[in-house]
Amino acid sequence: MHVESDVAIVGAGAAGLPLARWLARPPEGARRLTAVLLAAPPGPARVPPRTWCFREAGAGPYAVLVASWQRLRARSGGGRTVRAGIATLRCKMLYSDALDALDALVGGEIAASRRGSRVEAVVDRVASAPGGAVAHARRAGGDRLTVRARWVFDSRPLAEPPPARAALSQHFRGGFVRSHRSAFDPSVVHLMDFRAPRPAPRTPQPAHGFSFG
Repeated sequence: MHVESDVAIVGAGAAGLPLARWLARPPEGARRLTAVLLAAPPGPARVPPRTWCFREAGAGPYAVLVASWQRLRARSGGGRTVRAGIATLRCKMLYSDALDALDALVGGEIAASRRGSRVEAVVDRVASAPGGAVAHARRAGGDRLTVRARWVFDSRPLAEPPPARAALSQHFRGGFVRSHRSAFDPSVVHLMDFRAPRPAPRTPQPAHGFSFG
């Protein structure tokens, strides 16, 4: 199967979905472009559930937020507390499961616009081609799919960082904490904490980069 489009969007996540929605509902006077949203089908190709945190001004495209804050807090290795406001931005958090509802909504909007489609397929590679690029993919049943577009937006992490750049890999482990008395300020998001469990004065710092709790 072969598809032609102005734009091909690889990945229906927190980056690809807003772009697909914007293309399906462009503002007045904007150029009308056709778009194909390539979303991984249910199964191992989809990323597991996770929590998304980001900074954004205004309401944004996500209606189902777990929480949002405009006040931030951090603690130095010596125990000094730093507080700051980030207006007009907000620090927002949502569960990736909420993107499933947005994915369905965007798919409907793309179909209603008659300027594109949402296709469930796993993209193997993206290659340059005269006048644009080609995304090579396979559908759940194994059928091959190629999408030729003037622009390809690939939201997947790079397999290798560009020259003179480093890849950043972050892994967070968390849990739910219950307290018999009031112990947390829900209006403040606590970010980096450079203190360490006693008796160490602070978290051990690596030769390059830094560590925090």
